[in-house]
Amino acid sequence: MNGQNRETDAPERSGASAAPAPARGVFPTPGDVVLMLCIVFGAQLAVGLLTGAVLLAVFGPGFDYGADPALTGRISAVSYALSMSLAVAALWSFRRARGGVRPAIGLARRGFDGRLLLWGFVLILGLDTVLEPLVAWLPGPSLDRIGRGWGTLFALVVFAPLFEETICRGMVLGSLRAKYGVVAAWFFSSLFFGVLPLYPAQAIVAAVIGMVLGYVYIVSGSLWAPIILHAANNLCAYLLLAAGQGDRTLRQTVGDDGWYAAIYAAAAALVLVSGWMVRRRLRRLAAGAENRPAAY
Repeated sequence: MNGQNRETDAPERSGASAAPAPARGVFPTPGDVVLMLCIVFGAQLAVGLLTGAVLLAVFGPGFDYGADPALTGRISAVSYALSMSLAVAALWSFRRARGGVRPAIGLARRGFDGRLLLWGFVLILGLDTVLEPLVAWLPGPSLDRIGRGWGTLFALVVFAPLFEETICRGMVLGSLRAKYGVVAAWFFSSLFFGVLPLYPAQAIVAAVIGMVLGYVYIVSGSLWAPIILHAANNLCAYLLLAAGQGDRTLRQTVGDDGWYAAIYAAAAALVLVSGWMVRRRLRRLAAGAENRPAAY
């Protein structure tokens, strides 16, 4: 953790001179953020309806979408790529129509910092552990409908990190930070990310993990950092799914209650310490010269 603190202090020293205050233009209003969310859902709905119509025309009304996991994965990958491409294009146009400045999404090499990425990944694992008792009681998607094979793997590990981080961190966080400052941008872009899955179990986990992804983006100034972490998290989830362990909890895997309690306590301690560190860092950013538009 000490190495992490030293690393995250570096951008502050390098950017402390002559930084402008957050912009106070019209865009984005709270209504704009809601409309941006509606644009993403609308793109997914439109492509989903189109996909359904194509499948009906090709395979007929008796087609079972989940019967062939490999085919399901390929269809889902193509449908997801089309819907998110449409969403990105529509959001870009909406921003311009509302007077938003063209985003210059950060892709600096700091996004490949090994210490920052390792800390972020371990923290995500710790958050998954801490949230598990709550998430286990909430409804989630049917694993039979997710699909298997290269299509699902590509959608989860390539398409989802690229598109969702471009939208949630690059566009939404950048827009909010330009007007409302770093803390509000970090928090509300994480909520935006959490709403996307719709299922309560996924939504809670996504919102909390979104806070980690947003933090590493703010600290590194590079979209590569959240993309890599997002991809690594999804890869682990897919490997568990492919091994038939997708619905198995950590408690079931460990078996022994004593060992589970020890692991849970360690994860909770990691989350508390990291949360304190993140809070301190964001407060310093909010109060200092770095509280400026990150994606403009």
